[in-house]
Order: sequence, then structure tokens, then C-alpha cells
Amino acid sequence: MNQAPKVSVLTITWRPGYIDTMVQALRAQTLDRSQWEWILVDDLHQVRREAVARHIGNSIRFTHLPPREIKPYSATGIAINTGLAAATGELVYFMADYCYPHPSCLARHWEIYSKLGPKVLISGPLIDEITYFGKSIWGQDWETFSQPEKHMVKVGERKIVYNEHLPPFKVRMKPVWETPTPDNLLSIWAEPFIPHWPAAPGMDWRMGAVTPRFDPGSNVLFDTTEPNWWWAGRNDSGPLKLLLEAGGLEETGDGRHGNLDTEWTQRMLNLGAVYVVEQRAPCFILPHPTRKRETVNA
Repeated sequence: MNQAPKVSVLTITWRPGYIDTMVQALRAQTLDRSQWEWILVDDLHQVRREAVARHIGNSIRFTHLPPREIKPYSATGIAINTGLAAATGELVYFMADYCYPHPSCLARHWEIYSKLGPKVLISGPLIDEITYFGKSIWGQDWETFSQPEKHMVKVGERKIVYNEHLPPFKVRMKPVWETPTPDNLLSIWAEPFIPHWPAAPGMDWRMGAVTPRFDPGSNVLFDTTEPNWWWAGRNDSGPLKLLLEAGGLEETGDGRHGNLDTEWTQRMLNLGAVYVVEQRAPCFILPHPTRKRETVNA
């Protein structure tokens, strides 16, 4: 019988592609593969399950399943809770489909949980198009200070332009990437993504919002129970037992984007959790220029 894993990596997705970069990043993890599993909750499960299974083979302990209900609008709560029901690890590491975690991420999050658990929420730094070059929107030095970037995203059928504080690291995409064709079910990239981890990244928006300073590679953990932000999706983790005790991610909020994880955080803080951020194990943010529509009736 296989030993139960320490960590469950949980990803929800509805987009074509990203399978190749997620698998590549997970195969590179330093935490022994017997100690973690990957739960992929996928709207496209029916059309790509065989292709994904062939791509992964036996290299990863892997569960691939559809959400309990597939909605045409954003239904994050249903998808996350489907994954939590399938997870068997003590700690759940949340990895968005467009994330590329550093090889040390799973080991680092497990190390922190082992020391500070069982009621601890963890977030780590992000590498985006600003921080990769050592800049930060939180910088005080004019040489490193940067403004948020104008960014366009397609939400359902609407195109929205806004100031993005975490602009994705630029990676060239295939000419046709948005629709789930056989050619892009596993990958939407025009060329393989090879991560080059910066030695001195800037402070990303999340770290700036919850920490007094940022010191790449530092062992310092910042307790950030105020404000109560924890993001449940991009280089974040939390104990499975606590996530379930707090009721999972709210499903009545499905159809809107954002803030659901903040409400979940508050329920866990009310149960005695602490929230810390670490600075040693970053995660690339890759392009993701589409989102499901955010209202039920739009």
C-alpha cells in the first residue's frame, strides 16, 4: 500500500494548455515524489484525460477529475471543494494552472507547516514581469521603483484593460491558444519554457501588501494575521483539516472573481490559524489572458 502523501498539490483549470509547464515544474520538485500528489480539477477532463495520462505516465501520483458541476461562469468554489474532497495530504499546496513553482516550493511549505502547524496558512513570493528584473511597485528607490503595467484580459467575451500589479512574465504563445484544439490541449506555448530564477527579484504586490520588507532567500517568516489576506491559489498552502473545518471555499459566491479566499481566511483565523509569508521559494506567473465570465447571467 502506498504511504499517504504529506502534500496535496491542488490545481483547478478550465483553459487549454498549461499541462506541460505544470508537469515540468512538479517533476523538478526536491520533495520526494512519494511525499506528494497532484490533484487536477479540470473542466476539460473529458476531452484531454487520455492525453494528460499519456503525458504524465507513472512519474507523478496523480488524480485527474472534473469539477462536481461544470459551469459556464466562474465557479471556483465548486472546483476547489471538488479537489479538497479528493486530497489525501496533510498540507494542500495551491498551484494555479499558470504558475511555475520553484523546485524548493513543496519542501519549503512542508518545512514551515511541520514547524508551525497544524493551524498555519502560508504564502510565498511571485516572479512577474516587474519583479523578475529586480523592480517593485513598492520600491522607494527610483532605480527599482516601477508602475503597475497596463494589461488586457478577456473575461468571457468582454475584453478588459486594467492596471495589473502582477503582470505575467512574458512567454510567447501559439497563434491559436484560446480554444481547446488537439494541438493545444497540453501546451499553448510557442516554445518550451525554461525558468531562469533571478538572484535578487523585486518585491511583488502580495509581499508588499503583507510584509514590512522583502529579503529574497531569507529564512525570516512574517506573521501577517493583519490584514487577513491569504490567496489560495498562487504559491499558497494550508492544512487540509483546517481548510475543511472552515467549510471549504464559499460556493454561493460562485459567479464572481476574487475575495472568496479572503473570506475563507477569516474563518480560519477565527479557528486559531496564523498566516505567515516566506521569502525563499518563489513562483513564476505565466501569461493567462483569459478568465471565465464572472457573473451567472451575463
